[in-house]
Amino acid sequence: MKRLRDLVNGDAFFGVRQEAVSALKSIHNRAALEALLTSTKQSDAQVRIRVMDAIGAFYEDKAFAATVAALDSEKNPDILIESIQALAAQPNKDVTARLIKFLEAKSFHERVANTAISTLRSRRDPAAVAPIMDILDRKSTRLNSSHVSESRMPSSA
Repeated sequence: MKRLRDLVNGDAFFGVRQEAVSALKSIHNRAALEALLTSTKQSDAQVRIRVMDAIGAFYEDKAFAATVAALDSEKNPDILIESIQALAAQPNKDVTARLIKFLEAKSFHERVANTAISTLRSRRDPAAVAPIMDILDRKSTRLNSSHVSESRMPSSA
């Protein structure tokens, strides 16, 4: 684990760092998660995306906390999208309110808002229905048409 963590945090080539992250994700144990948690401050956005994706694969409180921290500090929409998707499985009800904030996010082709809609739908929290319907009414011409049509249809049991 130490060697992989050192590669993620210290290798000069981003491709090596990405592959080290993938290896840690596939090992998928607590030591791998700890190594990933110490690797969130990457200078290369491609590696940060891969790190957040790997952390999101863990169903543990530390992983959820790191994902929430990324949502609070990250500006890159691709990394926000990875973090938003990772919260779909978060059992904490407070996450719905946090995700609702991203319905208003401004990004190219409304990618962040579209991801927030998909994630909120997968959580099946009734508290998200009114905010989703409101954003669909206001932004329907800018949102992905499949998200708009899926969100207006009732969820299957």
